[in-house]
Amino acid sequence: MKANFLYPIAAVMLATGCAAAPPKEIPMNATIKLQPTRTAEIGDNARLRFDGVEDSRCPPDVQCITAGMITYKFTLTADNGTESFALNKDKPSYDATTVAARVALGPLVEPAPRATTASTPPPVHTVTLKITRR
Repeated sequence: MKANFLYPIAAVMLATGCAAAPPKEIPMNATIKLQPTRTAEIGDNARLRFDGVEDSRCPPDVQCITAGMITYKFTLTADNGTESFALNKDKPSYDATTVAARVALGPLVEPAPRATTASTPPPVHTVTLKITRR
């Protein structure tokens, strides 16, 4: 009799274990670090990809009229669409439309601009982002 009682309980436990996981909610205040071409899950079935860096800063061996700027490019993909955006010191945050989240630059540690004669590859730019729910 005890074995007959356990079969329905085991069936319910198996059925609930196989159910689809609910979407991850956007965290209230999450901080993530990304390197170019890397992707992070940020909740609500959303993924944030760090596409790359555009660095127009003046190299140390050149005299420039403007200082230039470093811009970080991203793609946010969610169940209801994809959106691309860029962040820099002048535009440090972005309010996503595909998910209820804001992506903002955290403290930046930017490598120095490369000299024009340098034959070494560009430095790897790691970016710190703060993800908040809107």
